Amino acid sequence: MKGLIVLFSFCGFIFATENNVCISFGDYYNDMENNPNCYFNPEADLDVTRIISRNGYPVEAHSALTVDDFMLTLFRIPHGKVPRQGYTPTPVLLQPGMGLNSVSYVDRGNTSLAFLLADAGFDVWLGNFRGSQYSQVHLFLKSDSIAYWNFSFHELGIYDIPAQISLINEVTGQEGNILYLGYSMGNTAGYVYNTIFPEQASKYIKVFINLAPVIYTDNIKSVFKYFTFLWEWAQFLTDGNAFHKDLLKRDRVSTEIMKRICLPYPIQMKLCWLGIMLLTGFDVDQMDPETLPVTTIQHTDSIPAKMVTHFIQGISSHGFYHFNYGVEENIKLYGSETPPPYNLSTVKVPVYIIYGNNDWLSTEQDVLRLYADLPEAAKQHGIYKVNWTHFTHTDFLLAKDAKTLIYDHLIKFLENFNSL
Repeated sequence: MKGLIVLFSFCGFIFATENNVCISFGDYYNDMENNPNCYFNPEADLDVTRIISRNGYPVEAHSALTVDDFMLTLFRIPHGKVPRQGYTPTPVLLQPGMGLNSVSYVDRGNTSLAFLLADAGFDVWLGNFRGSQYSQVHLFLKSDSIAYWNFSFHELGIYDIPAQISLINEVTGQEGNILYLGYSMGNTAGYVYNTIFPEQASKYIKVFINLAPVIYTDNIKSVFKYFTFLWEWAQFLTDGNAFHKDLLKRDRVSTEIMKRICLPYPIQMKLCWLGIMLLTGFDVDQMDPETLPVTTIQHTDSIPAKMVTHFIQGISSHGFYHFNYGVEENIKLYGSETPPPYNLSTVKVPVYIIYGNNDWLSTEQDVLRLYADLPEAAKQHGIYKVNWTHFTHTDFLLAKDAKTLIYDHLIKFLENFNSL
């Protein structure tokens, strides 16, 4: 392990340049050291609190303990760079997608969603689900054990979200005034919470914002659907033990490897994003040359193998169901041979769905099916399609024009709920 770190550090010494970001892709090939359009951005190596502070915002770290003993870290940006006087800001909880953590909302400089929300007068809370870089502590289990990683988005919905909501309510005292905003799997867990605890959700949450929700997956165009067969066979041939912990865990070695493979030139960055684009959709025009070196490194975190299995089960079952443990275990847990569906008709919190036209994971057909299955009371705010033909799943976080294409609209919508 140490040998690998030394090796990649040595390679970095040979090939590294002091400047690591440029304002255009062409600038990367034009003497980065002396190019006035290039500069050094340290944020690829900074944690969330230092990124927030570096951008001039106040930051707090809070801990929430789940009922099954996971310790979750939430970061809070209580106000913008200049605090407003004479009002109490509305709290908004941002939940990350699968394989991400809260850094995905702060690592694009002044166009980061969390900073825009703070400047608009919101009390911003950045959630981190169990197993991610900022929420790895369990009171009794070690993070390298199988028992530790025995969770999917179901557990995030029934344990992690209630703990985070409870903490925000305790700190702010704004019961019934919390705005929940999820991206991708952050919505999947959000719907688990809203269907299992509809009364509790309606008590604390004022609106449930869905950015690129992944609930139904019948029409996904992602290569992920072709992965289903291979994953299921791997589990079958190994009696379910092919993968039983985490995938893509971020550590010092993996980060150094990624830097050497994916940076500093655009051809490297784009090749590294090719796999992601095959999963989420192609929109090369919205790749941001100035932030891509940072987001390439920062947008990786652990993915529980059980969560991947649960998503694959959704593809195979053509629905939104509890985890399928097999007939024998299903009968014990659910009282039936097959797992029950999450009952979307029980959702009480008003929902607002925002989706992209070229999203290979959250397709228009599947989003419209989700919307149709919600009760009328939850559909009072409607649905919105981003006005960009090629807008993909990752564009919600990474598009260079995300502010004008989606964030400005989103903030204007949320301001209707802000207690100014």
